[in-house]
Amino acid sequence: MSGAERSYTVWPWSGASPFSSLVMSVRNVFPTEAMDSEKLAINILWDQNWEPDGTFVLREHLEGVNGKLADGAVRGFCVAIHRKIPLPHSEMDSDRGYITLFGVDERVRRRGYGNQLFDQAEQYLRVEGAKRAMISPYAPNYFWPGVDIDRYRDAIPFLLSRGYKEVYRPLAAQTQLDRVRRPEWLRQKIADLRAPKEESVVIKEYNPDLVPFIHEFMVEDFPGDWERWVRDAALDIHAGRSKPDRLIFAWDNATNTVVGFCHYNGERFGPVGTSPRVRGRGIGAWLTFETLERMRTAGKQIAFFLWSDDKTLKLYAEAGFQETRRFCVMAKDL
Repeated sequence: MSGAERSYTVWPWSGASPFSSLVMSVRNVFPTEAMDSEKLAINILWDQNWEPDGTFVLREHLEGVNGKLADGAVRGFCVAIHRKIPLPHSEMDSDRGYITLFGVDERVRRRGYGNQLFDQAEQYLRVEGAKRAMISPYAPNYFWPGVDIDRYRDAIPFLLSRGYKEVYRPLAAQTQLDRVRRPEWLRQKIADLRAPKEESVVIKEYNPDLVPFIHEFMVEDFPGDWERWVRDAALDIHAGRSKPDRLIFAWDNATNTVVGFCHYNGERFGPVGTSPRVRGRGIGAWLTFETLERMRTAGKQIAFFLWSDDKTLKLYAEAGFQETRRFCVMAKDL
């Protein structure tokens, strides 16, 4: 095919192009990210709200003197998702659509293909009933909480040119676990919380007997995506893929209730949360440092979280967390 000419068209991805070609295209566009077929299968193919008609690809066609010879590789993509199944115990957000992943191979950029992909994705969201497109805070299966402003800075002016506006700028952070030490003020807080009295608080690892109390706590205080984190971690423990210390809870002896939780998955720390009824007592900090120590004991070198804000980062500063990436969430009225 040495004399073949190349042309490009945008189509919905519906099996016409091999999944392996889509994976290769994503990895070419994001060479520094951990992108593989498993991650794309989880975040796209088997997301409960994903539909093939919402994913668009830029297909390369090779043509010779005798007509079309073969379809080539996927050279670009845009994934749009419209929610049809709500998050647990959360209000439906069907007025929104989400574009969770997009990119064009560097070899064919600045030829208008990005706009063609977005035209199709936005039209899909309109037909589905979305009034606003978001990039890209989609739970449960987001890749990043927005556009990385350093790694993918060219994407922001492109989106601005299409009418998207900045909503806010979340961040990712990381700490070296061998440097984490409990501050003295927290040691005193923990001693006070654990003191033998009716209102004492203790840390408990996950066990099935806690489930009714965990369920009540999550539904009341953390409905939605964080329920999924807890459920998936618990199921991994039941299946023997994780140890119970991966998922811990704060138990309030005064009320016989769960009042806080924390969790990790590999080197990913969190989420962590406490009931509004007990905040200000140091329980969240205790859960945080307890989890980080368990991560270190499990052989982890670092701990990171992918989505937070400046206010929260200040709370984690004593655990050594420092900003590693900054993102820009963007939105457009359709």
